[in-house]
Formats: sequence, structure tokens, C-alpha cells
Amino acid sequence: MDIGGLKALAPLYGSPPPVGRGPNVRLRCPFAAVNHKHPDDPSPDLSVKVEDGAQSVARCFSCGVAGSLLNLFTDACVAVGGGELDAAVEYIAATDKGGLGAALARLRTVRDRVPGQHTGSRRDPPTDLERYVLRCARQVPRYLIEQRGVVKADVERWKIGFDADLRRAVFPCWDSDHNLVGASRRTVCNAQPKFYDTPGPWKQEVWYGEHLLDATREHAVVVEGVLGTVFASRVLPNVLGLLGAHTGLGGARLAKLRRWCRVVTLLLDADEAGDRAVHGYTDAEGREHLGLRAQLRPFFVVRVARLPREYAGTPVKDPADIPGDVLARVVQAASYIDVRSTLDKGTTPA
Repeated sequence: MDIGGLKALAPLYGSPPPVGRGPNVRLRCPFAAVNHKHPDDPSPDLSVKVEDGAQSVARCFSCGVAGSLLNLFTDACVAVGGGELDAAVEYIAATDKGGLGAALARLRTVRDRVPGQHTGSRRDPPTDLERYVLRCARQVPRYLIEQRGVVKADVERWKIGFDADLRRAVFPCWDSDHNLVGASRRTVCNAQPKFYDTPGPWKQEVWYGEHLLDATREHAVVVEGVLGTVFASRVLPNVLGLLGAHTGLGGARLAKLRRWCRVVTLLLDADEAGDRAVHGYTDAEGREHLGLRAQLRPFFVVRVARLPREYAGTPVKDPADIPGDVLARVVQAASYIDVRSTLDKGTTPA
């Protein structure tokens, strides 16, 4: 982007005019208004490369974000609200020199997916949940990287973040229309409860990962938690998370599944809660509670995948505890008959 484009773009998110001469100038970081890492200082702190006919590469000296200035601006617009996205689309469409086509397409896509009704060139302000998720974004706790094996591609695909105040990893959840509906917050220490999710009935109405589902496959793999969904989706298509075995199926979830699938494979955790969720149980008063398998069988071909008790000498609890190739074989070996979800100790599918 040339210097004229930078001068026009900066006021759209409240930045002072570009400062400096030569191939690099300085602007205010687009995240300064929404990222708690920034001090409340209007001075520019973003280094931007001036380049005609191409996307301007930017790097913030304060929070460390880097990449295309237009992409950073797009993400910040979602949090700031108002008509910034529409104004950016109009400006870029009018001044495109051939190097901004991809950025223009991205701006339009993000604008169209932002929840809220458009009126003219403006949209509804972002919700508190949108602001919260954006504030937590790009801050991954060391626990997920060093102990659970989360990689950068997982963070980008699932928009994983971190709430420093609650000391919890944040897993945003979108519905099939790409509307942000909630966030699952998982502790990274020994705090209880283990999950402290955003309030509301969204956990009984949506599947974690349903915004990535391809309904043309007519098959889904149902897992229990958010990390299991993240890891299983690396090697398996159409992975949906229950957001906890205790959340149950529910009418809204069942209705969605009936629109999307003919075959369902259950791949829940290898523990008592996972067994109960799949096969049901009888409580202390003698009341029988149907499991997912019994609830789904009238509508789907249902298969049950069985995790091994341990792998390479390490206990296995969920899909995140075994390598991707082993997990794929576990799903391939899923059974149509009524069997328990755990194998004999130390065995894995051939």
C-alpha cells in the first residue's frame, strides 16, 4: 500500500497520520483500543512497510502482532464495531492497484460473516462476547503447547486464546452460520471447576466445530471435549464436540445432526463419564438413563469407536492422548455392535 493509502486507512481506526519517511513509517496499532497489552497511549507503535501495489507488512513494537496491515485492521474492526469494515471495503475497491485483491476479498468475507444486521453501510456494534474473544486471541498458555501439543495451526483454525484474569484457555464456539455463540474456558492449572464457560444455553444448542462441518459427507465423529475435537480434526473430517459428556444430546443438537448426517461415530473419552454418555446407566433410584447410542439409533447408523487404555506406556483418556495415525485406526475399527468403549489394557487397533 502506498503512503496515500496508509493516510486514508489510518483514520478509519483512530490512528494518527503516518509518521516517518522512507520505506517504513509508523502508525498506531489497530489493536490498541481492544488489546489489554497496550497502554492507553495514542502514540504510534506499529512499523509499516510502504510498498506500492502490495499489502503493507506491519509489526507492532508493543504487543508483537505482525502480518498484513489490512488483515490486522480487519480483525480489529470486528471488535471496534460501526461501519469501519464497510468503509474499508469501499476505499480499497476504489483504489485497488492490483495487489490488494486478496485483502479486499477477505474484508468482504469477514464483513458478511460478522453477526448483526447491516443497515446501509453500517452494522450493529459488536457484542461483549466478540470483544472478549478478540481480547483473548493470540495468547496461548504454555500448558497447551508444552504438555498437550497444541501447535500454531490449531490456534489459527480454532482461534484459541487465553484469559489471564481467570487463568483459563479460551475456545470460542461458532454455530453453523458462523455466529459466535459462546466460549469454553478450560483451566490450565488445578483450579476448579475445570471448565468455566460463558453463560447461556448455547452448550445445549450447538456442537463445538459445527462451523467447519461438511454436510456433503453425511458422516460425523462425535467426541467429548474441546481438545479432543481440536486434535481429532487434524486427521478426521467432520469432528463435532459435545462440550462435555454431561451436556447430553438435546433437541436442537439432534435436529442439526439429522440435517447433516446419516452415519455417526461416537469417540468419547475412555473413562466412566464417557462410558455412561455412550451406553447409558441406571441411577441410585433405579431410573434408567439412555446413552447417546440408544438415542441416536432411531435416526442414524451408529458406530462406537473404542480408545485404548494406554499407548506407549501412557494412560489414554481422550483423543488428544494418542497420535493421529492411531486415532484414525481407532475410528476405522469402530463397531456397530453394543460393546464397551475401552479395550483390554495396552491394546490398539491393527
